[in-house]
Amino acid sequence: MKVLLLAGGRSVEAEVSQTSGNAVEAALKNLGFEVVRVDPEADGLEALLRCEAEVALLVTHGRYGEDGALQGVLEWLKIPYTGSGVAASAIAMDKSRTRILAQAVGVRVGEQIVPGAGIPPGRWVVKPQLEGSSVGITISDDPEILMQAQAELLDQGVPVVVERFVAGREITVPVFEGRAMPPVEIRVDQGFYDYTHKYTGGTQYDAPAQIGEAATAACQQAAEATYRAVGCRGLARVDFILPEGEEPVMLEINTLPGMTGKSLAPMSAKAMGWSFDDLIARQLAAARLGS
Repeated sequence: MKVLLLAGGRSVEAEVSQTSGNAVEAALKNLGFEVVRVDPEADGLEALLRCEAEVALLVTHGRYGEDGALQGVLEWLKIPYTGSGVAASAIAMDKSRTRILAQAVGVRVGEQIVPGAGIPPGRWVVKPQLEGSSVGITISDDPEILMQAQAELLDQGVPVVVERFVAGREITVPVFEGRAMPPVEIRVDQGFYDYTHKYTGGTQYDAPAQIGEAATAACQQAAEATYRAVGCRGLARVDFILPEGEEPVMLEINTLPGMTGKSLAPMSAKAMGWSFDDLIARQLAAARLGS
């Protein structure tokens, strides 16, 4: 079978996507597939017309690769693909819309305020509404710093989310075809799990997370509920903060989780006995068109 591997793109996460692509390409070749690798930005979408692939595996992250745009192209070309469909991909990229849907099905979410308004007392988080990999996040209890962070993003034409900071343990739960996988806990040496910690070090992981049966069940149930509410399919990953003795707070859902050596979904898969190659093969088997 010829597999179209899509990696790169034009988002700020393009470099990470290429790293994911390297790992996935090796796995696909181990599995015996013929691989045609395309960077939608560098090679152009016309490369998709020439590839004659039977299925597409996506490791494109961020805008234009994970937000429904590329998925729409594949729908038009009738090439089955991994990950969520057009609508779910677009919704999941939008943190505010994801939050609304998750809250509607009983998942706990954090308090948000209207961007550009005054900042109430306390610690708040300012972040782009439509980016991943913790890009562009500011956490502070200084209203001036928070207002400046908002202004800088808004001046760039970037929609903004402002939400109250929640203290707790950082937990992520991959979900595959509707079923939650083992939670992973992320522990950073200082600060929070930002782009630098994700991809350059200073982070420790527990897979599976050692949070007890009740908290594990709560995180998995909330992850599955969020996945269903957004309309996801294939592999996705839901991120939470777990306050001490409380219900998990959903932060966001990622419809094309990273596949690098430091990525979380492969860690969770390993905890349940799946090799990296197994995880890739299962995603391919779940590839399809439609929502």
